[in-house]
Amino acid sequence: MKAVKDAAADDYTVLIAPPPLVQIPLARKDIGFTCRDFTPINLTAKFYFVMLVKKDAPWRGLEEIIAEAKSNPGKLTWGTAGSGTSHHFSLELFKMLTGADLTHVPLGGETPMVTAILAGHVSMAFVTLGTATPQLQGGTLRGLVVTSPSRLKEFPDVPTTAEKSYPTLNPRAWVVFLVPAKTLQAIVKRLGDAFQEAVRDKEIVGKIEKADLTVENLGPEEAAKFLAEEHKKWAEVAKFAKITPQ
Repeated sequence: MKAVKDAAADDYTVLIAPPPLVQIPLARKDIGFTCRDFTPINLTAKFYFVMLVKKDAPWRGLEEIIAEAKSNPGKLTWGTAGSGTSHHFSLELFKMLTGADLTHVPLGGETPMVTAILAGHVSMAFVTLGTATPQLQGGTLRGLVVTSPSRLKEFPDVPTTAEKSYPTLNPRAWVVFLVPAKTLQAIVKRLGDAFQEAVRDKEIVGKIEKADLTVENLGPEEAAKFLAEEHKKWAEVAKFAKITPQ
């Protein structure tokens, strides 16, 4: 990220980044960059989270989890990939919007998160679709809600958070391509146009969808607006959760 930030204004050095681009500066100090140091050229894809519990877990719906977490504060545990990660921010967003009192268990990655749920070491977690799919298909874990705008075609029986009256409980991962903020506008436009054309290609679309991602293909202006909204949302979550740069 620092290398791209410091690249020449007339260069064609491009950064590909996920949500930590926005979240890391909220949780880490002295990292040498902020989201404002980059100009997006294309927001290519998004992928969504599924709330997973054990197949024999007593909760049949989101409402039951929220009710138990309120009546038994701290009893239920929520696994994440670690403090300051997208998973951690998503947990804090869940707590902020629902009022649920859950215990955070940082585990170091999505595979350990799934393993911990299977073993009964944590109650639940938000896991990306690609990681969740084998467990859902195999019936070893159950999905309670998805954070996508509509139900997933792969799992039509799993409701969305919006259906459960939490439309803004919509954490998602995404893939964005960026250049240094000082990059010449002519280069930003050239790259933006080239990326949009590329992401319309059927072969590229097929590869993106095969990876369990949803194609977005937002150009520079739309992508910049999206990133600004993401920064605002996660800054509010950080304030709520008292997440400060460490």
